[in-house]
Amino acid sequence: MNESKLRTLHLILWEEFSKKSFIIQLIVVIFLVSFWRDTIFMRSPLVILTILGTIISIPLFLLRPHYGIFGIIILTASFIDTSVLPKIPVFGGGVFLMSDMVLLMLFLFIIGKKLYYKIYYNYNLSIIRTPIDIPLVLFFLSCVISLIYSLLILKSDFHDAFRFFRVFCYYPLFFLITNMIKDKKDLTIFVRGVFFIALVTALAIILQQIVGTSLPIIFGRVEPLTKGFGKYTEVVRSIPPGLLIIYLSLITLVCVSTSEEFQGRKSLLTLQIIILGLGLLFTFYRNMWITALLAILLYFSLTTVKEKLKLILWFLIGIWALVIILLYVASSPSNILTKIVYGTQARVLSIFKIKAIKGSKSDTLGSRTMENEYAFKAFVKHPMLGIGLTAPYRPAKYWFGPRGVWGLHSSLLTIPLRFGLVGFIPFLWISVSFLVRGFRKWKKVPDPFFKAVCIGLILSYIGTLLSSVVEGLLCDWRGIIGVAIMWGTNEVIYKVEKI
Repeated sequence: MNESKLRTLHLILWEEFSKKSFIIQLIVVIFLVSFWRDTIFMRSPLVILTILGTIISIPLFLLRPHYGIFGIIILTASFIDTSVLPKIPVFGGGVFLMSDMVLLMLFLFIIGKKLYYKIYYNYNLSIIRTPIDIPLVLFFLSCVISLIYSLLILKSDFHDAFRFFRVFCYYPLFFLITNMIKDKKDLTIFVRGVFFIALVTALAIILQQIVGTSLPIIFGRVEPLTKGFGKYTEVVRSIPPGLLIIYLSLITLVCVSTSEEFQGRKSLLTLQIIILGLGLLFTFYRNMWITALLAILLYFSLTTVKEKLKLILWFLIGIWALVIILLYVASSPSNILTKIVYGTQARVLSIFKIKAIKGSKSDTLGSRTMENEYAFKAFVKHPMLGIGLTAPYRPAKYWFGPRGVWGLHSSLLTIPLRFGLVGFIPFLWISVSFLVRGFRKWKKVPDPFFKAVCIGLILSYIGTLLSSVVEGLLCDWRGIIGVAIMWGTNEVIYKVEKI
């Protein structure tokens, strides 16, 4: 059977499966309403409406798989914070979020699709396999082991342990991307959809800067800028869950816009880059500013002469724009733009303000060095399985507060600390495999757009790993979704481009 006939058969069977699955979903909904009517529905109608909406929307996700993945990204990695999502209580005091249900249902229907083809048509539908599959499964198993260890051995609170474990359940989003995005058309829609979500999130950050903190637009961390030489109450710092989506989209679009081979509308790409750049700027994440610049410099070393000239032109335009802004600031010292410039300068310089008192709130390098020292000592004592999900690793002192005994900025240390070598080695395996194969393959990608996206995501991942030395990107909503997108998108590019 040739490829076109196989594709047609897939579509026919997929549509038939979706129609029959819709009936099954309605039966499930009726059962849920009947079973929970006295416990959940009467107490929280929003919960059951969430269940209804999520389950009934699955057929759409089946016929257009990337829409289901978009749903997860919007709910967890845009400008919507997970704290505002409807929650469904489960045993032991834990909760399921709406995004959890979408993720679970998409995995169940991948399995259901395979079983349906086999039972009704005796057709073995293959699961897409990649070199990242095995280490990712091993890494996720280490998370499960750590959860069990925390609950049964350390007697941790179920709610706290499950909340920390939940975010790691989104790393398997990688499998949804590699198995649901089948061809170039789906991949193009998916990549551009991620860029669009990042663009909307960046626009929300810019709008939040304009209206201030009195009117919440972003459901996340929105606060006056307080770091540096003083408190800049009129300058808004917004940190949405979609931080890494903005970051990877910015770096990738720079690669696309300067690509010599890509012939798309460069003016529209330029506007998108400016918006994403402002969005990243107003997060006031110093380490991500620096690593984004480092990623672009690395891209400069990999490009052709014409592409280098484009990057140099971008740099010169940026310098002239900075000069104009500084001249404006000098002439209008009380303007909000002036305060943003001074606040940005203060954020950068505050990195190097090392106080004599170790652990001072304004001592960025000193306090995080202290965290890392305690974390490393705790890891050395429990190298194989780590210390569990919620066990404290440092004494409760300095300014960290009641929950500060287990919070750690460096996610590159958090993984071995919480999961031990059992989890850290598979994660290193994934990272090395992704980067080595990426640098070997990206120049072989024939499609100019996908080629630029491929190298853009590789550089974004390098920047993410560097930022993770001082930030929790690999262990929270801001980063895990973005990391899964980087891994999965490049694997799909290799698949559809047959390299």
